Amino acid sequence: MYIMAQNHKMLINSDNVKLFYLETSSEGSSVMAEIDSDISLGTYDKLEHAELALEFIGYCLVSKNTHDKITQVPSRDELTAENCKNITDGVTPKNLKDLFEGLMSL
Repeated sequence: MYIMAQNHKMLINSDNVKLFYLETSSEGSSVMAEIDSDISLGTYDKLEHAELALEFIGYCLVSKNTHDKITQVPSRDELTAENCKNITDGVTPKNLKDLFEGLMSL
């Protein structure tokens, strides 16, 4: 699977990623990928949104439907959109599936 960074400036082959992780700073939270160096895949105002984006990447990594596709890291706007508010209240496999289907239809 390939992952498009939030800023659309980087396409990463997930087979080369050693580790996905979250990093927090005073400016917000970032979803990071470690390859040979650390790469920011996306930044978020809330830690909960970064956690949800990381779980979304995890869901896509194990989904058979995404192995030959490009997965876009959710943007800040997508995770704060009205249709995603119920998802951030409590992450469940169904919520992740709904988020995945919603983002893929954008």
